[in-house]
Amino acid sequence: MLKTSNLSVAKIVTTPTLSSWSQAYNAGSLFAVLSLKEDSPDNQESLSSLGKKTFDVLEQEYFTLETKNLASIKQAVNTTLNNLTPEILDSLLIVSITENVVYLFAAGMGKILLKRGETLTSILDCAKELTSASGTLNNNDILIMETGSFANIISNSALLSSFDHIPMSELAETLTPKIHEKEDANACAMFLEYQTQENVADEENNVLESSKPQTETKRKFSLPVIKNPLHKLSLTHSKKILLTVTVIIAAIFLLSLHFAQQKRQEEAMNNLFQKVYVPAKQKYDEGKGLKGLNKNIARSDFQSAQKILSENVSKFPKNSQDAKKISDLLKNVNKELEAYSPAKIAANLDRSKITVVVENGSGVEGAAGKAADFLKSKGYKISSTGNADNYKYTGVTIKTKNSTKAYIDLLKKDLSQNYTVTNTSSDLPNNSSFDVLIIIGK
Repeated sequence: MLKTSNLSVAKIVTTPTLSSWSQAYNAGSLFAVLSLKEDSPDNQESLSSLGKKTFDVLEQEYFTLETKNLASIKQAVNTTLNNLTPEILDSLLIVSITENVVYLFAAGMGKILLKRGETLTSILDCAKELTSASGTLNNNDILIMETGSFANIISNSALLSSFDHIPMSELAETLTPKIHEKEDANACAMFLEYQTQENVADEENNVLESSKPQTETKRKFSLPVIKNPLHKLSLTHSKKILLTVTVIIAAIFLLSLHFAQQKRQEEAMNNLFQKVYVPAKQKYDEGKGLKGLNKNIARSDFQSAQKILSENVSKFPKNSQDAKKISDLLKNVNKELEAYSPAKIAANLDRSKITVVVENGSGVEGAAGKAADFLKSKGYKISSTGNADNYKYTGVTIKTKNSTKAYIDLLKKDLSQNYTVTNTSSDLPNNSSFDVLIIIGK
């Protein structure tokens, strides 16, 4: 569970498919849940790319706002929605929180719920057009941003019952198996728990107390030494007092300017750190969570985190705590990318774990059987051979299920020894009796 200031954040995201995609995103005070679907996916822009582009537009529009209020944020959301067609948009939920003031926006089939005490209430619910609301949060309030698919799987009563038995920090871990069991790639949710600044300060003080170093370097400030010239002047006692007070006020004013400038610089660096570190850490965590499910998507998340960190690490002072945190995270990301490079993924794949069908798409007698024998020699399990739907294929075509698309690079490498691979895809139906289809063309 991610901790940002006085907010605790938990997410549930399912594995995407060619026709369905969802993601939960947050950066600083901005939180968003987006799900997309397409009944007839083609070779145009993928839903994953479209979703990531939508988040980029939202982030750019939101963080360039000089004043953040319901009207200005709504304009930024409308600009973001212009990138999506109604046929593709399934759910878009956005929350912006400043101190205890919250702005909420919903479009599509999603919901935003509020748990306050023992009550769970729907604030924004199932609106095709963009709707918005605002209000204030109380201590321990929980906001739930859920897509329409998530709401169909987990009812409000089941959600409220879950809160009664487990803390918010364990909620996502408990509900995730129920969501993945339905295999609905549009099921996605984010949980935001708000705590007052006093409660957060108490928790942070406990952490700081346990991690305090043995020695501390204290920053000392001293006023400039001003020699008193008053004894040389023929001034009355009241004038001497007035002059002394004036000098003290001037020194305090100069120090105030110094501290104000220093605070502005610190706030600017902190805002930049949140904008860089938080989304990069989110991508890193998502990648680690997907390693066991889909190595290719995990690698994509690691690459996104690497791009964010590499482009911004030089903006922080060397040897600062922020620079160290970003550098450490970048090292971890690079380590994961090295471990999950395409070459290493392919090297660890077991050819005997997939079933392959080979078809003749060239019309040359025996072409399918010859290719099948070659693949058998490499260790693949051949399910059957036969003729393709036509004899007009050129080169070799490789088709896999989405769950076995990690084998594409390995198959290309093996087949390239005797054939020219001209086309690859991962659009075989998930319920297909075999994992890979190889069509041998002319």
